Amino acid sequence: MKIAIISDMHANLPALNAVLGAIEAEGVDRTICGGDLVGYNAEPREVVAKIRALDIPCVMGNHDAAAVGVTDPENFNTPARAAVEWTAQQLDDDSLEYLRGLPYVMRVESFTVVHGTLHKPEQWGYIFNAYEAEEHFQHQRDTLCFIGHSHIPGAFIAGDMITASRSSRLRIQAGHRYVINVGSVGQPRDNNPAASYAVYDMVENTVHFRRVPYDVRATQQKILDAGLPSVLAMRLALGK
Repeated sequence: MKIAIISDMHANLPALNAVLGAIEAEGVDRTICGGDLVGYNAEPREVVAKIRALDIPCVMGNHDAAAVGVTDPENFNTPARAAVEWTAQQLDDDSLEYLRGLPYVMRVESFTVVHGTLHKPEQWGYIFNAYEAEEHFQHQRDTLCFIGHSHIPGAFIAGDMITASRSSRLRIQAGHRYVINVGSVGQPRDNNPAASYAVYDMVENTVHFRRVPYDVRATQQKILDAGLPSVLAMRLALGK
């Protein structure tokens, strides 16, 4: 079985459609979502509707939580706060109820999915270094845990010590545990504007990171047309 893990669509419908097309072409058996359907970009209703129509299981992200009042966006930067406040006004009652009902943590097959970290997932911590990964691994029971949140693809591996990997392909080894960030579909931040996701091949026991180009200009224009902060459009082309 091949399972695609997507995350951080952030209301970017062109990027989501490009990724879903690539997933279908690869013959993936199932798709799972790591949260943050909304925020930053201009099509929150459409992205939520697409995920729901395809019945893709999803955990809650911090922008989802902020849009429905579960999380206070006081710690968001100014453009992010403006986007989430705008988003809350765009979503219909069904979409708001759907986002409000998303779980913080989900177990699928033999792995775990969480938006940020298993250490207090409702507080939306990041995993940028081995210290933060170690705190997370204290709560990880499965061999694999897939996350998003930082928008930077890569992995931390717990063996005799905790090591980091930015390889495009990981072979899962017995006796190790992995927390794998699949990057962002809708707002990559690793200096590569192409949409990011990962595919877990349960037969080969490998994880492949994928990149898919999409129509960045179309998304940028939608941001500007919606009156959202122009910096949100500019950063898409830079992958930041």
